[in-house]
Amino acid sequence: MSDADRLLWTEVEPLGVVNGELRQVLASVDALREAWDVSLAQASPGEFAEARRRSLRRHAIETGLIERLYDVDWGVTEALVAEGLTAEIAARKGILDDDALVIISSQYDALEFLAEAARNGMDLSVHFVRELHQALCRTQATYEARNDLGQTLQVPLHRDTWKMQPNYARRHDGTLLEYTPPEHVQSQMERLLKLYQTTVDEHPVVRAAWLHHRFIRIHPFEDGNGRVARALTLLVLLRAKYAPLVVDRTQRGAYIDALDQANDGDLRGLVRLFARLEIVALRSELERPAEPAAEGTGALAVARAYAHRLRALQQAELTERATKIEILAGQLHDKVVEYLECFSWLRPAAQMIMQQWGLRPTSRTRARRP
Repeated sequence: MSDADRLLWTEVEPLGVVNGELRQVLASVDALREAWDVSLAQASPGEFAEARRRSLRRHAIETGLIERLYDVDWGVTEALVAEGLTAEIAARKGILDDDALVIISSQYDALEFLAEAARNGMDLSVHFVRELHQALCRTQATYEARNDLGQTLQVPLHRDTWKMQPNYARRHDGTLLEYTPPEHVQSQMERLLKLYQTTVDEHPVVRAAWLHHRFIRIHPFEDGNGRVARALTLLVLLRAKYAPLVVDRTQRGAYIDALDQANDGDLRGLVRLFARLEIVALRSELERPAEPAAEGTGALAVARAYAHRLRALQQAELTERATKIEILAGQLHDKVVEYLECFSWLRPAAQMIMQQWGLRPTSRTRARRP
């Protein structure tokens, strides 16, 4: 296969300048976070703890669904999120494979470990990333791989250990996406975490998206890389006192597309996706009182949780739509102003039209004036 048929691996690249079109959606995130801070100040420690457990339960379920490790329908999901990860609740609400519940429970334990690390201010390190992989994949003995003949087989998973064989992914256009070769993983992980420390002044959602994608491009483990990446996103947001976002099954296609855009050098799609999901997380907590588990059980609680989740998703979609409209309006504004400013002999007429339309010259067009 020629180089034209593959996207070659590269060293971890620093976070570049983020385009200003993201400003509005990030401002929406921060406005909701301020309201959430006020809400948290009025909640008891028990209410906050239960709300956090619900968020982590949802993440624990959905992160495996994204990887298609198991299947859980919406009804069972909402029951497990609202009432707890128990076989009794799963059996009462629907069918859930025992092995799937074991995996989900182990992933939840790993997220509790991560949340505790965030509360304690633990610095992100190579050792911590490997510990996280061990915790998330604790119950996973094997993973699916292909041999040189293209045959699919199950091979043992080495937890808490860097990969020993090259790995890659097939992109939508048929090209191969190369991940970091095994012999470079240690140095690239060290580089990733060093560069991450230099992003401390960036917006947490931007930091999370950058770290997430760069980690995925390394793909340091044999399996479980996506679960670790999504957990690292959680860690960044929790450390910055934001709500824990969840990439759920309905977002799988958009999530994969955003990662592939980032592979081509455009991180904005992933930032926008994470911002929208953070809005969902914040709205879910703001619109749903944080009830203790004893008061939040039963079919009514499950239905209420499901309704709040849907409302938050709808509101986030409206926010994203408004952001896109603002982006298009800004682009149209620049095009019109640039066109009118190109003709100096029409400047008086251009200025009159611009005044009538409420347009003002941009910094670029002002710079071209003699």
